[in-house]
Amino acid sequence: MAKFEHLSLEEREHIQILLGQGVNLNQIAVRLGRDRKTIAEEIQQNRTPVFKGGPGTARNNCAKRKSCRRRHVCERCFRSGTLCSICGKCNEVCDAFVPATCARLEKAPFCCNGCNKQGNCVIKRYRYEAAQAHKRARQRLSDARSGLTFSEEEIAAMDAVVSPLIRKGQSPHVIYVHHADELLCSERTLYTLINNGFFRVGPLDLERTVQRRLRPRTRPERKVDKRCRNGRTYDDYISCLEHKPDVLTVEMDCVESAKPDLSCLLTMTWPNSGFILVLWCPRKTSAEVYRRFIELRRRLGRKYFELLFSIILTDRGTEFSDPQKIEALGTKIFYCDPQRSDQKPHIEQANSQVRRIVPKGSFLKNLRADDTLLISSHLNSYARRKLNGRTPYHLFREIYGVEVLHLLGIKEIACDQVTLKPSLLGNKLERKP
Repeated sequence: MAKFEHLSLEEREHIQILLGQGVNLNQIAVRLGRDRKTIAEEIQQNRTPVFKGGPGTARNNCAKRKSCRRRHVCERCFRSGTLCSICGKCNEVCDAFVPATCARLEKAPFCCNGCNKQGNCVIKRYRYEAAQAHKRARQRLSDARSGLTFSEEEIAAMDAVVSPLIRKGQSPHVIYVHHADELLCSERTLYTLINNGFFRVGPLDLERTVQRRLRPRTRPERKVDKRCRNGRTYDDYISCLEHKPDVLTVEMDCVESAKPDLSCLLTMTWPNSGFILVLWCPRKTSAEVYRRFIELRRRLGRKYFELLFSIILTDRGTEFSDPQKIEALGTKIFYCDPQRSDQKPHIEQANSQVRRIVPKGSFLKNLRADDTLLISSHLNSYARRKLNGRTPYHLFREIYGVEVLHLLGIKEIACDQVTLKPSLLGNKLERKP
């Protein structure tokens, strides 16, 4: 593989000239013999901000500046009696200010080079200047090679924020989302500080660094209805979605207790929001699973039950081998193919989150319904990267409404109070010796 070479000043000058001529990024990449992504990242990282007014017009970054007729917002405009939109202080004091956006800045070419409206544009924008871009890129490269430059006081301040939350089971990504203003580094540098021992917690305190154990051998199947899969296979599920594309699927599974304890946790997740519901069962049987659905139907009512549980996708465990009783409540159950957990990846990911609070080898016999509601509340109040920093609780509330959450008994937990460790349940979890 050829060694990667950083862009030279000459190449950056070519980019500036071609942008001014209106050449698109694909053609610029071809002419320079570079990848299009390299050109796009170069422009976005090294463009120069510009914010100045036009001929006889003050700079104004408000999206309503052309239609606004407000007067007397600030003392200066009150004395002059002119429109506030032509005042340079409008953006700072007006309570109706809405930042303006430009399509050229949000997608290619990501700058104003080649735009014929530059002379009269008064909003915040960017230009690509080769000399400034080269200087900025060289400085960034120098900073990256200089290593960490934090003082002991800065490390201690960041450690006071990060370590307690890591010990509660939160990931560095979620901590950074909620505390970016308090941390003096990027998210990648935060991981580096943890891995290199600058904080009281280390890499082994992160959940994903712990290796998984091998799965034990499965026991012989004892089905309640041996023909339960007829008409409910994964292929039937795909065919059903083709006829009902708007229907949402709930993925379902069970989290087992340590043997010989027979209790388990019935887990469900809604892939459209990442929402997780955890229910406790005293025994891992089809009768107990049916009782949990009876409770859900009584708690939610017919309307919400059929809305939330239109289609259920699960595995071929014995606890799900009596689907006719559950389907009589107003739902439809389908089964994945054998040894194909990838067909229900969302519930597998949800179970890994549950296992952070209820590790393998734990006895679940002391848990009750209130404990599983507490688990569900903390899991759904934990911000997710795939949701762009939002929580499943917020997204589920937007889709189904707050009333459904009240009926389910799920509450929102403050971001810094979210705990994904066994300590959440106090002394109710017993570990297998």
